[in-house]
Amino acid sequence: MFGIKYFWQKVRFKLFRLAKRAILGPVAGTIPDHWVKQVAGGYFRAVMQQHLMQHVEVLPPTLDTYAFPERYPVSFRRSKAFDARHVYVFQNVCVSPSSAVAYVPPNWVLEESAGALEKVSGWGRIMPELLVSAHHLSVSDPMVVVPAAPFYHFIWEHLPAIIQALQIEPAAHLLLPDPCPRYVTDALDLLLDANWRARAHFAKKVCHVHTLLVPQIETHSGFIHPAYPKLLQDAFAHSVDGVEPAGEKIYVSRRFAPGRHMRFEQELENSLIAQGFKILYLERMTLREQFEAFRRASVVVAPHGAGLSHLHFAAPGAYVLECFPFGYFNDCYARLSVQCGHQYDYMVCRPDSAWEGGAMPIESIVVRVNERLRKAEARQTVAAIS
Repeated sequence: MFGIKYFWQKVRFKLFRLAKRAILGPVAGTIPDHWVKQVAGGYFRAVMQQHLMQHVEVLPPTLDTYAFPERYPVSFRRSKAFDARHVYVFQNVCVSPSSAVAYVPPNWVLEESAGALEKVSGWGRIMPELLVSAHHLSVSDPMVVVPAAPFYHFIWEHLPAIIQALQIEPAAHLLLPDPCPRYVTDALDLLLDANWRARAHFAKKVCHVHTLLVPQIETHSGFIHPAYPKLLQDAFAHSVDGVEPAGEKIYVSRRFAPGRHMRFEQELENSLIAQGFKILYLERMTLREQFEAFRRASVVVAPHGAGLSHLHFAAPGAYVLECFPFGYFNDCYARLSVQCGHQYDYMVCRPDSAWEGGAMPIESIVVRVNERLRKAEARQTVAAIS
């Protein structure tokens, strides 16, 4: 009986998939009909050899480890092997200015152009993008895409890769989405000279490009290459010139951010203000102002969220306390803290059926912060005496 039911389920599934692709096209479904997981692995295909002109290794393979305390649960991943990182040069390919997903005509989608498979297979508006006819760009000069990826993914996946691509082709043209988020243009204002817009092209849909530099994006989203913190520090060092670590205590609020709202955040902010904290609402700050705020900080308290993306600007040794929403976990900022030499700590919200992120443990957070500050003061006193 099980065998018959299984057979008919397979038939139903295949008929549904065939019908969907017949109506919507070859990239409909959970994964495009033709996709290339790794450019190097797909090079044996004639279609790839026709379009891939060059590949440049920009980072060697490496193994990174993260020294979390033994008492931390196994969910804090402690090692990651990174393959060698490349920048590929393609000719006559299509690319999305919004997501950076590139594909070789007719429809060989390159996973490494955007990173994680879920991006290629249906994150946001990517799949509908690939169903729309491409706009031809007449520019023959090399081009680099600066996508409108979500903030963390833009800062830690795409921006370092864009910098590496521009090191290979400093005069490359830039392809950006229209409209473009302010943090993207802010980053380019700080990274490049004031005339970068003279070589920028804004587009609303997928473009057919003559020569495209495709930097290889990490496919395991959330793992930051160990070379990237220093790469960004060096690239944006001039933006914090004259700003020295000042021992400030900051709280990065999520009260005005979409999603994962937590109860009692306003009350926590009030308690921390009484402890001498500055409250940051990054949505209301320029990118330079965000960099400067983290540069001055020695204590960073924040709910889990993209606001922790700037930890590399804080001086090594800063105390970082991250508060996870109830039922949610992502150790990307824990690993970034360790990579940057910070003292990382975490707490978890209590369950609260009325709030998706749970309830913030105000008293526990304040007590934990004060304990850490007292220990730091004691160490300073001992060092001064000795």
